Amino acid sequence: MRLYREFHAPIPASPREREKPLDKVKEPPRASRSLEREER
Repeated sequence: MRLYREFHAPIPASPREREKPLDKVKEPPRASRSLEREER
C-alpha cells in the first residue's frame, strides 16, 4: 500500500517533479506516433 500510494499519488514539495511523470507518459505515445507516420 505504501509503494502504491507513493507511485500513484506522489505529492512532492516541488510541482516540477509532479509534471515530469506526466510529460514522460505523454511523450512516448507522441514519439511512437510520429515514427509510424514517418515510416508510412
